[in-house]
Amino acid sequence: MENGTGQLRRATLKWFQNTNERDPGEDEFSTALRETEEEAGLARENLEVFDKEWTLRYNVKSHIDGIVRPKTVRIWLAKQISGSATLSEEHSEMSWGSEEESCNLLSDYQDMQELVHDAVHFIKSNE
Repeated sequence: MENGTGQLRRATLKWFQNTNERDPGEDEFSTALRETEEEAGLARENLEVFDKEWTLRYNVKSHIDGIVRPKTVRIWLAKQISGSATLSEEHSEMSWGSEEESCNLLSDYQDMQELVHDAVHFIKSNE
């Protein structure tokens, strides 16, 4: 998420993304909005959602059974236009950061660094 000053939102565990199970009747985007409200306290009316999204695919090892499984994550770009974030117990911290700071935080994740660069380019080209 972008805060209107060119800084990106970084949460320790999640971004504005859909990684959870959908409730009955929900599409992936609706799930991402619901999860954003549940986990960050930001409702749809607090966000300007852009027509920009990414799909990342990678393998993740289960902390329960140790099996490596494929995972798909959908991420949408949004700007916080009102309200304030209040993190759920699933998170330990959240911060705003520049493109460089965000990429440094994601130094082990090339695909996420590329996403950050793409998001910043998109924001700058649509100002």
